[in-house]
Amino acid sequence: MGTNGWDYDISPKMVIKRIEVWDEQYGRVLVGAGFDWFEAKLQRLPTDIMEFENEVYEFCPDVVEQGTGSVKKLANEMKDGKYLYF
Repeated sequence: MGTNGWDYDISPKMVIKRIEVWDEQYGRVLVGAGFDWFEAKLQRLPTDIMEFENEVYEFCPDVVEQGTGSVKKLANEMKDGKYLYF
């Protein structure tokens, strides 16, 4: 799909590499992807969800700034649904 984060100088290759790392760590089932978004359901929750969500936020600030409003809310959503979205 060419998913990217060009607003933050993140190329499609960088997105793929990051997804591969997280897939190795937590497993994932692809829900969907588009030009500027990606969603998957994780098979295993991270041990430290806040640390993981800070990593997600660092990779894609829009997930908080245009989405949940805080990393804590993002982490709570992860606990409830095991979804990774950026």
